[in-house]
Amino acid sequence: MDVIPEELVDRILQYIADDPDSLQACALTSPLLHEPSHRLLLHAVALGGSSESRNLYQTLGDAVDASPHIARCIRMVAFTVPSTEMVLTQTAHLHSLMAKFTHLRHFMITSDEEDFDWTRIAPGITDELAQFLRCRTLDALHVSCIVGIPLDFVALTMSSALTVSFVETSVNDGEMQLNQQPVAENLLLSSSQTVADAFCRADLIPCISRLRRLWVGLEPTLHHIIESSAPMLEEIFMGSTDLISVSHFGHPGPLPDFPSLRLATIQLCIGEYEQPWLVHAMRALLASPAEVINLQILEAQLSTLEPALQALTAELTTRPDHSVFTPRIHWLLDLGVTEDGVLQEFSTAVGRALPQMYAAGRVTVGRYLGREDGLYWPSGRVVLATRVSSFIE
Repeated sequence: MDVIPEELVDRILQYIADDPDSLQACALTSPLLHEPSHRLLLHAVALGGSSESRNLYQTLGDAVDASPHIARCIRMVAFTVPSTEMVLTQTAHLHSLMAKFTHLRHFMITSDEEDFDWTRIAPGITDELAQFLRCRTLDALHVSCIVGIPLDFVALTMSSALTVSFVETSVNDGEMQLNQQPVAENLLLSSSQTVADAFCRADLIPCISRLRRLWVGLEPTLHHIIESSAPMLEEIFMGSTDLISVSHFGHPGPLPDFPSLRLATIQLCIGEYEQPWLVHAMRALLASPAEVINLQILEAQLSTLEPALQALTAELTTRPDHSVFTPRIHWLLDLGVTEDGVLQEFSTAVGRALPQMYAAGRVTVGRYLGREDGLYWPSGRVVLATRVSSFIE
C-alpha cells in the first residue's frame, strides 16, 4: 500500500489541532499518525515551578527517555521558575531534561507570583537557565513577572533568541560584561522601564543597535531606546495591546530619523490623544522610507479624528507628488458602541481631504479589530508537563 506523504498527514491533522482527545485517538490509531499527532498535541508544554510535583523534572525526563520522539515534538516550553523551597537534587534533573529539548524554538521564563524576585529562584536553577541559553539560538524568548534580573542575564537573552520580550520585569543595576554576540532582531517591552533604561547603557547599546523590529508602549521614558535602535529598525509599534501595557502614559518625545523603516503602527486611545505629538510623529514617519503607516485610534470620535486628519492633510500636501510617493496610510478605528455612521462619515472626510490618495487606495479607513499580527508569542493550548506521560501511555 502506498504511504501517505507526511505533509498531507500534517495538513489533515490541522483540522483537529485544538482537540486533544481526537489527537490522542489518532496517535493510538496508526504508527503513521503517532508522531504527527504528538507534534500538535505536545508542541507547547508548561513546566511548572514549586507548586508542581517535586519530581516533575525527573518524571518528564523519564517520559522523554521512554519515548524519544517527544523531544522532537516539543517546540515551546513555558518554564515557571521554582522558588528556593525546591529540593536541590532537582537541579541535576533539570539539567538533564533541558538537554533533551533539541527542537525547542520558543522559551518562556515566568513565575506564578506577581513581582517574583530573581534572588528567590532555587539555587542552581539560574545557572542551568544561563547554560541552556548559551547553547542555542531560539526563535523567541519571553521573560515575564520577574524583578531584579541581573544585567548579565539580560545581555544573555539578547544573544540567545531572534525575538526577545520583557513583560512586567525589572533589572538590577550593576557591572556586566557582554560575552556573546547579540543576535536579537526583535524586541518587545511592556511595563519594564528599568530594562529599557538598561539597554541605553553604553555596554548594552550593541544589543539594540541591530534591532529590526521594536514594540513598545507610549511612554515618555522610552525615547532613548527608540532613538538608539532607530538606524536599523524596519518596523516599529508604539501603543498598548493585551501584551503591551503602559506604566506611565505619555508620548516618547520627538521621533528620530528612521532610515530603514518599512512599517510603522501608532495606537492612541481617545483619552490619551495629543494632536501635536501625533503631527510631529507623522512628520518623522513620512520622512522615512516607510511603505505602510497604521493609525489605530481607540474609542474613536469624529471630534478628535477631524483635527488629526486636517493636520495630516496639511503635512501631506506640502510634499511633492504626495499621491504617488507617500506611504499607504491606514486609519483603523475602534468605534466602541458608536454606529457605522462614524466610520462612513470619516471615510467621506478622508476622501474629500485627500481625493487622489483615497481613490488610489493609498489612504484607507477601516475598523480596528484588535489583532496585532506582529506580536510573536503564539497563543493556543499548552499542555501541563504533568500530563505528558498520560498522552504517551
